[in-house]
Amino acid sequence: MIGEKNSIWSRLREASPNCIQMRCLCHSLALSIQHAFGKLPSNIGFLLSEIPGWFSNSNQRRDAYVSLFNVMNEAGDAELTRPVDSLPFEKPSATRWLVRGKVLYSILTHWEEFKAYFACTELAQSRADARYKARMIKEMLNDKNNFLHVVFATPIVQEFERVNALFQKNQRRPTHTYNRTCSSPAKSSCSSFSPRWQ
Repeated sequence: MIGEKNSIWSRLREASPNCIQMRCLCHSLALSIQHAFGKLPSNIGFLLSEIPGWFSNSNQRRDAYVSLFNVMNEAGDAELTRPVDSLPFEKPSATRWLVRGKVLYSILTHWEEFKAYFACTELAQSRADARYKARMIKEMLNDKNNFLHVVFATPIVQEFERVNALFQKNQRRPTHTYNRTCSSPAKSSCSSFSPRWQ
């Protein structure tokens, strides 16, 4: 489609040398996050895929985790009890752009519960391959460097996905989208850009 030698884009450029190629902004944002995420240690990608994968096909594992979560988050005061609303069972996907940040955030907010769950689960597994995977996940969760990488990456990925979601709306106004994009953490990246419609 957009190759330099023999593509639709190269033929359009031959016919009209002044035409400008506009790539999909949403796709570009998703690819930039994917590329940046590839620069993080591979342990983070492993945790991001294997933790949701551990629970994906097993109601028994999910129920065991929910039970442990409830025990670890019991409090005398009902206001201090954490809800089990966003359990990290959603798997990241290369084609679903706005999922990676949600999965990262879920893993981050359930970090301590996962450490306890996989410590218990490793001992309870009868199959050697499941025991090995549980041990690998447990060791990665106990590594403070992995925790710091997730703490670092989560808000950045979420911000990129927030901006991406703004541009995916069916009805958007350029000024409104620009103002929402340039609010809070994204403002520094927009400071040198001055749109023509202002």
